[in-house]
Amino acid sequence: LLYTIKFEVMFCLRNCSRSSVLKAINAPRHISASCVDANTGLTTDEIEYREAALNFARTELAPHMQTWDSTEEFPIATIKKSAELGFGGLYVSPDYGGLELSRHEGSIIFEALSQGCVSTAAYITIHNMVNAMINTFGSEAQKEKFCPVLSSMDMLASYCLTEPGSG
Repeated sequence: LLYTIKFEVMFCLRNCSRSSVLKAINAPRHISASCVDANTGLTTDEIEYREAALNFARTELAPHMQTWDSTEEFPIATIKKSAELGFGGLYVSPDYGGLELSRHEGSIIFEALSQGCVSTAAYITIHNMVNAMINTFGSEAQKEKFCPVLSSMDMLASYCLTEPGSG
């Protein structure tokens, strides 16, 4: 965190106005502050996705992140609430309740969500990966059974990863 703060301040000292530097120094740390416009190069739709995700991060994730971490809570209700914005089926066909976004658009959303709570954003990426794999490689019956309930987050998904010789 200290390195990030130093980098932001040094970048702003070289490239930004005095007010931008003061803003970066005095900004709350749970949502990053930068004098670089994060919307540069994004389409109108991508900016809307980013703003929706940032708003969710600010209002639903950041205020609770420290408590969830210290109590080791998995915030199921909040994760399910993210589905109201479509965050349960980012890459899934609209036929199954998804948004069918590109990986680039998904990364914009995940980057914004991670500003509120990295571990919750990481879980949502995993959930979306599982849903996308079923949407891409599943049979029609599997898609019909799983993708709608995963996209609405009425069912949550994950995966297990092991390595030979390590359990």
